[in-house]
Amino acid sequence: MNEGLTDSVKQALEQRLKNPLWGFILLAWMWFNWPNLAMLFMSDAPVKFRIDYILSQEYFYLHYMIAPILSGSILAIISPYAQWLLSQAHKWADDRYSANTFKIKERDFQEAIDLSTLKVKADRAEDLAKAKSDADIQEQIERGRREELKTKELESIKNALSDELENLKTSVSLQQAEIDSLSKDKARIQDLIVESLFIMENIFSISDSSSIQKIKKEVEKLYSASEIEISSILNAINAKRELTPQQTMIFFDKLDEKLKKDRLKAGVTSSLDNE
Repeated sequence: MNEGLTDSVKQALEQRLKNPLWGFILLAWMWFNWPNLAMLFMSDAPVKFRIDYILSQEYFYLHYMIAPILSGSILAIISPYAQWLLSQAHKWADDRYSANTFKIKERDFQEAIDLSTLKVKADRAEDLAKAKSDADIQEQIERGRREELKTKELESIKNALSDELENLKTSVSLQQAEIDSLSKDKARIQDLIVESLFIMENIFSISDSSSIQKIKKEVEKLYSASEIEISSILNAINAKRELTPQQTMIFFDKLDEKLKKDRLKAGVTSSLDNE
């Protein structure tokens, strides 16, 4: 039973001593009474004198008993708040440290990003310079090709104009020949008209057969044998008479000659139109 009582007392004392209040009271008592303790345990004066000196101090119980208890109680009351303030201060310090660490890392990362950006810009500038140089070279090549094509085109135009000029010269020559032929025909027709008027005057003055033969000879002078033959062929065709073999041969020869002239004239005109 004595052992159980001892254990109970021991546990009660441990629980009391574990209470922060007693610890703060003990700490406060030691703080207030350390001069008295030094006087009691370290002075060379007799023990009775030391005890009397300590107990004879003014307001002894108030200063050295009640004041420590009040101070310890106040410390016990404010201790949680002090711990909270300490934890807040510690947290603030941790936050500041974390913020500084974050800023340092952020600065390092930003410097790395800036370096990467500068490197990318430098690479892009180099690629741009290469692309610009390649573009200039390609432009010069394309310019040379365009000049070559333009030269070939001008040569083609020159040749076409030369051909057109030759065709025009040929056409002018043909037209000039036709104009000369028409001028000759016109002059000849005028002469024929004059001669025909003269023959008509002689017709009205016919007196005998010799005069008829004379007029016939004058008419034969106006036209060549071939012209008289062609006129005879045309009159026979218009009158629907049968042509002689000689007239048929002459007719086809003249027709073939006319077709050749028409084809030559048509070829020149078509070439001019295409140009």
